Amino acid sequence: MKTIVVRRGRRMLWAALGLASGLSGTAVQAQAPAPDSIMVASASAERDTSADMELLMAGDVMIVTASKTAQHISDSPAAVTVITAEQIQQSGATTIAELMRSVPGADVMEPNKSQANIAIRGFNNVYSNKILVMIDGRSINEDIEGNVFWNTEPLLLSRIARIEVVRGPGSVLYGADAFGGVINIITKTPMELLADGKRMSAAAAYGEHTSTFIEAANTQGKIGDWAVTVGAGYHGSKGFGDRQPDKVRDSFSTPILTVDAQKQTSRGSLAFSASNSDAKADLSVQTNVEDGNWHTNSFTLTYNEDKGPNPIMARIYRNSLQLKGSEFDLDARIVNVDLQQQRQISARHQLLYGGSYRQGEFQATPTGSGRHSENLASVFIQDQILIDSRTNLFAGVRWDNNSVYGSQVSPRLSVVRHLPKEQTLRLSYGTAFRAPTLLDTFVNYSSPLLPGVNLNIIGNTGLKPEKVSSFEAGYRKDLATGYVGLNLFYNDVTDLIGNTVTQYAPAPYPAGIPTTVQWVNQGKARAVGFELESGFSLPHGAHGLFNYAFQNVTYQNGEQVIYSPHHKINLVLNTDERRRVTGYLAAHFVGASSDPPATLRAYTTVDARLGYRVGGLANPWTVSLSATNLLDDRHSEYVDSLSAMAPSKSAEAQRRTLWFRADGKF
Repeated sequence: MKTIVVRRGRRMLWAALGLASGLSGTAVQAQAPAPDSIMVASASAERDTSADMELLMAGDVMIVTASKTAQHISDSPAAVTVITAEQIQQSGATTIAELMRSVPGADVMEPNKSQANIAIRGFNNVYSNKILVMIDGRSINEDIEGNVFWNTEPLLLSRIARIEVVRGPGSVLYGADAFGGVINIITKTPMELLADGKRMSAAAAYGEHTSTFIEAANTQGKIGDWAVTVGAGYHGSKGFGDRQPDKVRDSFSTPILTVDAQKQTSRGSLAFSASNSDAKADLSVQTNVEDGNWHTNSFTLTYNEDKGPNPIMARIYRNSLQLKGSEFDLDARIVNVDLQQQRQISARHQLLYGGSYRQGEFQATPTGSGRHSENLASVFIQDQILIDSRTNLFAGVRWDNNSVYGSQVSPRLSVVRHLPKEQTLRLSYGTAFRAPTLLDTFVNYSSPLLPGVNLNIIGNTGLKPEKVSSFEAGYRKDLATGYVGLNLFYNDVTDLIGNTVTQYAPAPYPAGIPTTVQWVNQGKARAVGFELESGFSLPHGAHGLFNYAFQNVTYQNGEQVIYSPHHKINLVLNTDERRRVTGYLAAHFVGASSDPPATLRAYTTVDARLGYRVGGLANPWTVSLSATNLLDDRHSEYVDSLSAMAPSKSAEAQRRTLWFRADGKF
């Protein structure tokens, strides 16, 4: 019984919601110049994006997320994958989930057109909550379940400079929820867009299932002084169900507005960002939200003093999400303050240290009518020592103190050794934690189950965070025309949060019908695996990527963790974007996974794009035809195991979506 309870933790809550209606996340040189917010400035919009792909192939792309300091990808203390602006443009992707399918070790699950869930190295699920997702260093995870509502997030894909995906625990620098990894979406700054010479950009696409993708941005300012970018967009679809009465509701419509302003100072820069969306979206898997009204907005103010010897970063941001549905309401507001400094101790030794304070207030239908709050204070320090000309040591520790679940300490130790012939070896140990969510902690929900009997679901303010201890080994070989890499990992997971039955229905009802359940820590798991990846150049400026990931994720009794397939293979080919005719082809194989008693079959999908540039490179306009799931492989990526108890909706099989698109700058 315990195994089932641990594995199916959250589902009984969502079953209750359904029943209520149905029955009633070269070593780094010591002079690395910038803390994490400098990541925005490191993405160059001043050169054409094809240069980024060439640098990626040569191992010369600068990254910041793995250590919060600028470094070459081969110097990273963790396994990192970079998705460049060129790759985003070449793919014709309209969602982050499409881009993440090509990342080694990433698990992507789209139950239908309106919902997406992303995990790293296993443990995926609906409302996946074991990775940290950031936009320019600002967390966008929602506290009700710790997940990201991808299709209602006010994010313009055309504004992305690159996406850095760190695989493995990252709590030493980022705290809670950087459990399986970190996705940092880095956007182009207004100053970079101004230096690009094109003040206006636009993209428009129309696809099957009444799908629409529109984005535009305009930048004004004075180079070296100030710049302002205003962006707007609309992402929407009627979904695979096409809003028919007998089909799953999986539509969404998300209007987006963004404003970014940047002012250069004698010591650095001051930046302000704001984003807003008032979306209408269905959340039809494990709950009943149809035509829900989603109001999402954020405000961020960042100061970077990066022109001195010891860079300083200060950031304050506010996130807000309100959901109004027929059966489910949510109101969550977060205020977060980050401070950090990078200090050069000697030619071989530098420290990075900082702290943050976060305050959140929440109210949701399953937690009753009252508001709840949490406060989190943290400090961290990372010591980076160049032991010799070929060996770099990263040692760090972070302390987090939460007003509900108490204190957590997250250490990391990583050694990066450069070998002859452009080879790099990395050994790492680190820990991370996933904080109990709002529902884990405060849920207090009751719904009719049987005549005279309710199903009661109770939270637990005494929950401990889920924890992972990870051992990793990495190898990378940079070649003249690409690279090869291998990463091995062993993750030991403890204190998994699930629920336990504390009361059953009395006679004369049959024995074994639960009437009261409570969230508890009662599980362990283990994940072992490896990721083999390579990038290679092809004739005429074309490029290719290949990766294979194996993972074996099991509970302590040996049972497989759901939605954690053993095998994943990706092959991506794309032409030089400077050519008049461009092409992109991506094949994704995902092995079988299970949600007992059902099994999801293995599937292969193919995404493709064919583009034609109108005009010269100085004023590029491109028209293209693209497709996701080109072969219309009608596979399912989620099993609605609740449908027997709560016959609300079942997941929809994935369908092909053909797009016609135009992109340009002027």
